[in-house]
Amino acid sequence: MDTTSTVEKGNAFRDLVVSMLEAAGFASESEIRKNFKKVDAIWRRDDIDRPRLYGIETKDYKATLTKGECINFAYEYGALVDDGTLDSAWLVSKGEISPDGRAAVDAKRGLKAFTYAEFQRRLLGLVNYLRDVLGRYDNSRVADWYVHLHTDEDVPLEEVVRNWLAAEDLPPMAIIAGYGKGKSTFAMNTAASLAAAALKDADQRAPILIPLGDIMDEQSLEGLLGKAFTTTSGVLNYNFALFEKLNQAGRFVILFDGFDEMKHGMTLQKFETMIRELLRLDRGRAKILILGRDTAFHDQHEFRAIIEGRQVTSAGFEVATMDRRQFTPVTIRDFKIDEARNFVRGFFPSLMTESSKGGSPAPSSGWIEKRIEELVGGEFDTLLVRPVHARMLCQIATDPNVVLGSISKYGLFDRFVHFLLDREVSKRGRDPRFGIDSRRKFNAQVALWLWRQSGASTVTLNHIPFQLCQIAVRGINHDYDELSLRRELAQGCLVDKGATTVFFNHRSLQEFLVANAIVDMSLAPGFQTKTLFDCLRLLNQEIGNFLVGGAGESKIIEGAILNWFPAFREMYHPQLSVVAIRTIVAFLAARPDLQNEISAQGEPWFNLMLFFVRNNDVTYHARTTAAMSFVSELVKAAGGAPPLHQAATYTLFASTMRYASVPRNIAAWLTPTMIEDALSKIQGKGKYTLAYFQRDSDFLFWLFLKSARITKVDGEVAVEIDVERLRESAASLSPVDLVEELKDGSEQSVVSVTAQTLYRAWDISPKRLDKIRPFFNDASLFARMKPLETSIRPALKTEESEPILEPRPPRPTLSLKKPAG
Repeated sequence: MDTTSTVEKGNAFRDLVVSMLEAAGFASESEIRKNFKKVDAIWRRDDIDRPRLYGIETKDYKATLTKGECINFAYEYGALVDDGTLDSAWLVSKGEISPDGRAAVDAKRGLKAFTYAEFQRRLLGLVNYLRDVLGRYDNSRVADWYVHLHTDEDVPLEEVVRNWLAAEDLPPMAIIAGYGKGKSTFAMNTAASLAAAALKDADQRAPILIPLGDIMDEQSLEGLLGKAFTTTSGVLNYNFALFEKLNQAGRFVILFDGFDEMKHGMTLQKFETMIRELLRLDRGRAKILILGRDTAFHDQHEFRAIIEGRQVTSAGFEVATMDRRQFTPVTIRDFKIDEARNFVRGFFPSLMTESSKGGSPAPSSGWIEKRIEELVGGEFDTLLVRPVHARMLCQIATDPNVVLGSISKYGLFDRFVHFLLDREVSKRGRDPRFGIDSRRKFNAQVALWLWRQSGASTVTLNHIPFQLCQIAVRGINHDYDELSLRRELAQGCLVDKGATTVFFNHRSLQEFLVANAIVDMSLAPGFQTKTLFDCLRLLNQEIGNFLVGGAGESKIIEGAILNWFPAFREMYHPQLSVVAIRTIVAFLAARPDLQNEISAQGEPWFNLMLFFVRNNDVTYHARTTAAMSFVSELVKAAGGAPPLHQAATYTLFASTMRYASVPRNIAAWLTPTMIEDALSKIQGKGKYTLAYFQRDSDFLFWLFLKSARITKVDGEVAVEIDVERLRESAASLSPVDLVEELKDGSEQSVVSVTAQTLYRAWDISPKRLDKIRPFFNDASLFARMKPLETSIRPALKTEESEPILEPRPPRPTLSLKKPAG
């Protein structure tokens, strides 16, 4: 039971009002007698012309202050104002004031009636500030397109915050999410909603929205708030002591937006210090809400230090940070697709309205509707679900010259990433020395590193190699140490962060950035075969599509891929993936001039690529006449080629023979001259003499002996070829091969051709043909011919090794080179 007397309660309320005045810097006195009246309190203010004296009457009434009480105040204090004893007098009621009573007071010159909430609001003049919050919100047109956010638990974020505000003594709240999930927009929308309510009702908490990145150079709470209030519409009578007093009384909701931007260049210890400085305001009935990115915390230790207020001693013990409470963390999910589409339908027209204000003609409403339908038609759904991605796509789509249906995926993402990073660079919390180019390089390097680490289960920002930071800022003068530079670049990285991992929320975004990294690698000085193999090993279908599409629109991307071709001449047996070959073939298919140029060089890798180009498909099943003719030409020309080239040709030949036995090609392989040379080593040398044929000196006949036999088919002498054995034997020396076998299920493992068919294909004289017939008809002769194994095997050329089979001529220079710069 409360035993406090009415007088004591009244005095306590009077003292509270006086303390507010004193906090505002006014000289106040309590219980002062003026003529016939003992005034609850007086305070003085020095105006320009003269000092002024104010009197205050306080009423600690829970119920509504009656008209009678107000008339009594007007009579007594009106007399003191009329005779000049006081310049003005205020009636301050803890509860409501009857409308008639208020009117009676306000009608007298120099008198004013306030509720306690109104008194506090007038004491710190926030009206202009609140109007400015609403004005900025209206100018941003957020209300036209705002879509309500949800937590990861799918609870409306506004509901979570509303419940937190309504509860007493809950700890501060931290809204933590990856880049572009709508944190700042939510803060603006919340501040505007609270400001509108506070302007209508002085009892409502007033929002104080402080973008930390804009005032990151302030190191004290006093300086932070002072700068925040002086950079917007003026706040009358502001001083920190008054603000602190009102905050403890529950008059505000303080929203600190962008704690990750404030973190610019800070060590963890300094970051902790700044958070503790902000939490000096966490007293009494205060409500503190901070918002920022999860990348502000490089690992779980930092998260616990900042959000949970947990520190670790030198002995490894965990202790609570003194003088502060932990935050209640809340995370945000992405849009659902219907939410994303609603956002686009609201945001894009608003964006078009803004863009037309610059003087450019506004597109028709029909064009805008068509553009919206393109954006929400399904093609971009995987991007739209993150709010900032949806914004950037809408931004790209405002340009009527951009045809969304025809722009390459590379072109789309190139613009998309540019807008995202431009947004990052424009933040006050980012070091301006590191512009779009350096941050793009860092994002590409991180994407590439994570791509290579795909099997890792734990990857934190602290594990990002410092070398990636150095690559990104090469040529930029700065004074960061290793830790600070990593932190600075990580703040603007387009990654999300889990408890123990960092990742790109959108896989296509990472794949695009890997494609960027491949372009940088390909354009770097000293590009060589080893680097090419690394580039090709990184490809998947999407990355390949990015590069091929980009090459069709950008001379820079085209020049990067053109750099690959000279390096192929020194690539030995790296076993490329099918997706790598598909990427190169797709690039070549659109460039007939380059096809002609590399065809003249006759290199094994080029021949394989050109076969697939002529086949219109990366398959050994020759589907076009051009592809079959190309193989025939290679087989005919192989007789005088070096062993490596022969091996590559016959690897391709064997692969195509799985699907179609072409007698003329077999006849071009097993030539009369080859048979005559073989017989010369056997005939007349004794019936037990064996002839050996080595892989490196008699490669084509060695292949025949490894994979073929003379037999009878339907009573006719024929050559039977084990296709798989042929391919395997040829590939053992070939510099060209694929990781995956290209088979479609319709392959034949054995092919045969009759001797008569070969005779007709050779079209030689009967006399010469008679000398060759024993090769087919005398089984004992063929049995004495033996393939001799050798151990020579080519290898991928690196900086430490040279090719071991044959000297290489100087690299030819391709005429299609990238433009300067």
